[in-house]
Amino acid sequence: MHKYKRNLFLLDKNFQLKFSTFVVLMFLLPSLIYPIFIFVLYHFLIKKIESVEIAAALADKELTLILILISMHLFLCGIIFIVCIFQTHKIAGPIFKVKKWLTHLANDEKIEGIYLRKGDYFPELLDYIKKVADKP
Repeated sequence: MHKYKRNLFLLDKNFQLKFSTFVVLMFLLPSLIYPIFIFVLYHFLIKKIESVEIAAALADKELTLILILISMHLFLCGIIFIVCIFQTHKIAGPIFKVKKWLTHLANDEKIEGIYLRKGDYFPELLDYIKKVADKP
């Protein structure tokens, strides 16, 4: 693998953004059950408390609880989205390179510098491209 620093992370914006959004939604939708459950349980406990002062104090904290739960979910979704962009970059990068190399081969041009970055997926594609490029 060739040492190369990534400068552009959205090589295939359509694929990367769609895939990352899909993963975030797959996390977000099922995980909404837990905050809703906590919220319902919170209201149930407030109704069961016999002390009016304690129940009122807990009810006052309801908005804070909702904001904390929403903030946590949005933060986690943001982290997951960013991680997905980095991971899809490791997929889109080799595909981008293969398209470029195949275009050169189709135009009977010599391919210079056939390499992938460290950590890229599909390194076996590199071997196939080299085999095709070496054929007369």
